[in-house]
Amino acid sequence: PGLHLGTYTEGRTFHPSEGGDEAWVVNGGNHSISIVASLGKPYQTTLSRRDRGYYHYMMNGTALSFNKVKNSGRSPSRDSFNYWAICNDNTNTYVDTKEPNYFMGPTLYDSNPQNRNTVNRLGEECRDDEPCYFLHADMLHEAPACTGIVHDPEVATAYGTVYWAFDTTGNRQTGQLVRFDFQQPHGPGSMDHSIAAVRRYVEIELERGPPGVHSGM
Repeated sequence: PGLHLGTYTEGRTFHPSEGGDEAWVVNGGNHSISIVASLGKPYQTTLSRRDRGYYHYMMNGTALSFNKVKNSGRSPSRDSFNYWAICNDNTNTYVDTKEPNYFMGPTLYDSNPQNRNTVNRLGEECRDDEPCYFLHADMLHEAPACTGIVHDPEVATAYGTVYWAFDTTGNRQTGQLVRFDFQQPHGPGSMDHSIAAVRRYVEIELERGPPGVHSGM
């Protein structure tokens, strides 16, 4: 998807100039992402990273999807190339410490290392020598039992932040197809989740697999 880790982060050196892509793996059991740097090259190594507020923004993740449309024709200020969204299969229980309120859905992130998309444990700008955490760019809350997600490569919308998701909120067995358009992401540090368009296709019935398993999109 890109080179999110750059050449140095969390006190570790990486070698993007030596070739090899980054592979991103969702760890639903510990609510994190493993990033395999320099895939298939001598410098291949792995770093795991999570959201500082993982108990809401990255809880029981089942799938993620990147915007891979590099030449969309959008202006740089509106282009969401290399943004990614994660699907969370959780009813917002805050790691089973609260009653479920179903205020949950896909979370959007920016993987560009040139933008402010990581923070330290205090929520401040992350320095190169300390543990870093993802900082979300947006979130929507209409799919609390999400088991599959894929980016839509369309070039008609202003920001290119359309994702299709598989939500099984009802009886957690059968689900529905949901189209999420984050529209204009609120960006790092903001909590305004009001700008979006969500469309649920109730006539499309989908069947989920075992708990914690990506349903495929």
